[in-house]
Amino acid sequence: TLTPGCTALALATEAYNVQAGDFVLVHTVAGSVGLFFAQLIKSRGGIVIGTTSTPEKAAIAKANGADHVIIYKTENVAQRVLEITGGLGVHAIFDGVGKDTFASGLVEPFAPHITAMKAAKYVFASAAAYFADRKAGREYVAEVFRLVTNGVFKPVVHKEYPLSAEGVREAERELWEGKTAGKCLVKVAAE
Repeated sequence: TLTPGCTALALATEAYNVQAGDFVLVHTVAGSVGLFFAQLIKSRGGIVIGTTSTPEKAAIAKANGADHVIIYKTENVAQRVLEITGGLGVHAIFDGVGKDTFASGLVEPFAPHITAMKAAKYVFASAAAYFADRKAGREYVAEVFRLVTNGVFKPVVHKEYPLSAEGVREAERELWEGKTAGKCLVKVAAE
């Protein structure tokens, strides 16, 4: 909970400070970080538009704050975003995937000036950058615990796996195959 919670909190505060009424696109909204983004953005009064791969994951995302979910395997994401926002587009995009959506590997070079026509900005941010200052890092950690305590952050556990070679292989396989939503836990059995 701490790492994905801090990631969502830092980026939705520092990279783009989400406000009430903002339309925000969250790629892979049913992942661990994506679900925290949805919960946080919704708590701030933003409108969450998420992308995911299956209707089952879409249902999980909607149960965790997403107002609209686009199944990127069957729908045109840009077209649907424009439909949802009445042609205006979004105020911010949080993309934890990378190359396949924009930022899963290195992004191909692009001309930054293409964002100027909409007065858009591109920020390649890592939550780790906001934790370089130890005081700020502690404040974010404390805020994540407060958000969990107050019910804003509700960790979603996809499945518990046994702490064994087979259990870890299964967790890794399901992650790579895109079968998970939320956290995958490797459980250490109490003796």
